[in-house]
Amino acid sequence: MSIFNNFSYCFAQPVGGFKQILSAVTNAQTLSIEFLAQLFGFRCRHPYVWQSESCGFRGAPNSITKDKFITHTLALMGDLSKNLSKLGIMCPCPCGADKISPVLIEKLQKVRNIIGRPIIITSGVRCEFYNASIKASMNSSYIPDDHGIGNAVDIACTNSKDRYELVELAQKFFKRIGISGDSYGGFVHLDVDRSKVQEVMWLY
Repeated sequence: MSIFNNFSYCFAQPVGGFKQILSAVTNAQTLSIEFLAQLFGFRCRHPYVWQSESCGFRGAPNSITKDKFITHTLALMGDLSKNLSKLGIMCPCPCGADKISPVLIEKLQKVRNIIGRPIIITSGVRCEFYNASIKASMNSSYIPDDHGIGNAVDIACTNSKDRYELVELAQKFFKRIGISGDSYGGFVHLDVDRSKVQEVMWLY
């Protein structure tokens, strides 16, 4: 599995993932923006992570050293829970918004503990600008609420067996679940938005 195309998969596996990431960085000729754009691929949804306000890489690309990259990346892995990181839920645009409901993270970690394999978050926090750019609902639970907190995530799920298992398990912890088939990206939506109708499940 290529770490460039599956970087968030590496994040979900702390030991093996660290080794793959460190190996890629150590063996790189240079840490160019192009290299980082490959490393932080679509699956991780944050090609601008090194330019965000919270990131030590903000500034000229040539200021990024291998040591700095390794130190910064390791510090962010698993910073929300045992297996979940801000890198996996932050807004994909340069704003880097990454505040998400602790209740949501706690429930997701419980799902992760029981399911026993990595969960790939394909959509997390979205600022209003990014949400509008993808023509999504402006009432979306991904958009930070009045407290600046995002309340929803989408988890990649592209086959019926995994989808059944995830939805069955999610119902133990979540009261709002959306299901998307492969034609719409193949994901399961989970949120803890108390401002919306509870005990519902819908299809995309």
